Amino acid sequence: MDYSGYLASGLNTLGLTWSTEQLEQLNAYCREIDLWNPRYNLVRAAGEEFVVRHIMDALAAVPVLQRLLPRGSSMADAGSGNGVPGIPLAVMLPGIRMVLIERSGKRSGFLRNAAAAAGLHPRVSVFEGDLRQAGFTCDAVTFRAVARLREIYPMLAPLLKKHGVIAAYKGTDRRVAEEITELTAERPELTVRTADITNPLMDGYRRQLVLISG
Repeated sequence: MDYSGYLASGLNTLGLTWSTEQLEQLNAYCREIDLWNPRYNLVRAAGEEFVVRHIMDALAAVPVLQRLLPRGSSMADAGSGNGVPGIPLAVMLPGIRMVLIERSGKRSGFLRNAAAAAGLHPRVSVFEGDLRQAGFTCDAVTFRAVARLREIYPMLAPLLKKHGVIAAYKGTDRRVAEEITELTAERPELTVRTADITNPLMDGYRRQLVLISG
């Protein structure tokens, strides 16, 4: 399937600047999802729905991350799974080195193939193993999952360089405020900020990027 039309429309709706090469890279990644999904159950959505709910949801944070991370910075996608948000972010942030962290051997294999198909090697690499085994540090760590901030912070903090930041994709409901309160009550030394990110393609669904440093 050719995803170019959906991708171009989504990128334009988000107001992002993109090149033909980046469009081709995103398209190649989407085709890898199509190829591997029947075997590994990477994602439930397909076609335009996958582009809107996964690719564009991840890329809505690009303006925030561009301001946060200068060229030459490094980022890790913790529990990368199907490659979102790490692979789309790596495409649209070409000055950033990305490490996709995934403990499943099968999914790690998919991530290596997807990064290669999208022409992202060697700037994008895959670490196969548990977060606690990573043994490297980055300027930023991102994740898009249901884990509560208080629970996942101790696992992500060792991955950060000094002055590094965790960028967590979260919703905007009361539970997120509760998670932030839990985290800062337990670790008052941390600085926690939120940045609103919006994907107009998702019927007004809003997210926050929770930025944790300290």
